[in-house]
Formats: sequence, C-alpha cells, structure tokens
Amino acid sequence: MAGARPSNEALKSYVAPLASAKRFSERSATPIPSSMCQPAITIITPNYNSGQKLSATLDSVRAQQAKVEYLVIDGQSTDESLAIARSFERKNPDWTRVVSQKDLGVYDAMNRGITLAKGRYLYFLGAGDLLYPGVLSHIVDSLPADDRTLVYGNMLWKDRRYDGRFSAWKLRGDNLPHQAAFYGRDIFQIVGTYELKYKTLADWALNLAIFGDRRIRRKYVDVLVAAYEGGGLSDRIADDAFISDRAMLLRRLGWRSALYARVHARLAVAKRRVHTAWNLILNK
Repeated sequence: MAGARPSNEALKSYVAPLASAKRFSERSATPIPSSMCQPAITIITPNYNSGQKLSATLDSVRAQQAKVEYLVIDGQSTDESLAIARSFERKNPDWTRVVSQKDLGVYDAMNRGITLAKGRYLYFLGAGDLLYPGVLSHIVDSLPADDRTLVYGNMLWKDRRYDGRFSAWKLRGDNLPHQAAFYGRDIFQIVGTYELKYKTLADWALNLAIFGDRRIRRKYVDVLVAAYEGGGLSDRIADDAFISDRAMLLRRLGWRSALYARVHARLAVAKRRVHTAWNLILNK
C-alpha cells in the first residue's frame, strides 16, 4: 500500500491508547495456548532487515486481548530485527513462532505464512505497521461462522481513515490494503495465494480475484484496524508485470471493469504520445 508515514498529529490519539493497552497486557493478559483450540486469527508479519521498527509492531500485537497465533516470517535478516523477533518468541512461546529462511521476497514470505497458519482468519501486518488497541477483540466478535469470507475495516493513512466500504467497481482503481483485511483461510483454497510475478501489487491481484468470485463473501466492519507506516515496496518500485496484466486482471470483476481498463490504457498511451510530440516541438 503506497503512502507516506502518518504525521505525529495523526498518530497522537493512537500512541497514547497503545501505550496504555501495552501496560495493561504486561500486567494481566495471559494468552491462551494455541494447543488448546484453533485460534480465531493468525497474524503474519513478513520481516527482512526491518530494524528497531519491528519492536513497535510486536508491542501492538502483544497489547491485543484477543486469542491469536502470531507468525513472524523472516527472510534471514542480517540486522537486529531477527534477534528482536526471537526475543519476543521466547517471551510468548505459546502463541508466537518465528521462522527464518531465505525467501523470494515479501509475497513469498506471506505465502509461507499462509501454509503455516492455524487460524481461521489470516491477517498480514507489515513490520512498522501498528494494530489499533483492542481492535482484534472487535474483529473476532464480527467474524462469520464460515472461513471463506473477506472481513475488512479501515486503516490510518496520510492523516485519514482509508477507505471505507469497497465494491468491485471501487477496487478497479484503489486497492483494499492488507493492513485492514482478514482473509478466511478457505479463500486461498478457492483463488490461490499471492502471485510472485507481481513484485509489489500481488495483494491487489489477489483482491481482484476475491471480489470476482461469487463463492467468497465480503463483510465490512467500520473500525480502524491499523496505522500504516508507509514507505513500503509499492511506494518505491513500480510493478511492471501488474501494469501489463491489469486489463486481464480486471476481467475477473466483469466486462465493465475490463472495458474500463482498456479505455484507461488507450488514454494513457495517447497522453504519452501527446507529451512526446509536445517535447519534440519545444526542443526544435
């Protein structure tokens, strides 16, 4: 998900309750061992050389009062982040697992987490992103009985809540961020996992497949799930494969979205041609 780190002003109302929830959890929270029953949610954090910012993410997970399983999927980090994750695992062995091995990037790590997860619903939290205090208890209470529903809320991004209820038409132009989404585990049996050919927008490709499949239900919960750090891969690297395949991917949503993609692509080509011609005229 592209975007800048939320300002200090936007996070002011977030950080105080996070600190309070963290103090409460350190005094009294006793996570239920995962061996007792299936966790409602598995949180998956892909990590590679995330440094100290991983600590804040771990604190936001620890502050939750809901029963969860937590997986940190590390790509053999060479900085202090792996030691930070291992320390957290030692302190919370009943519900935390750290796996460190070489991978093919963030989506390969997320796919590995899908394979290892035991929870009914899977949630992907980036290193540096912060769960909002108490949100998982609210989400657990909102989960349907089946495991093939996409449950989603909002995230804090650029000083605002992003981005409300999504329709298939809305998804053609804006992505539903994984920081706000909880995927029923059966969804991955229906549409598959993240496609590694898409280096920074595989989550968008997955969401398009989900919204285009009538077997998968969707449920919006009007709650702030997480604060997005910003500065991720999609902020810095263009996904040429996704851009090339965009019209094909939008066909998953129906003919109207496919037509929109073709028209949008032709307009983009025309705009580039006009821009090139104008520069040639100016440079004569």
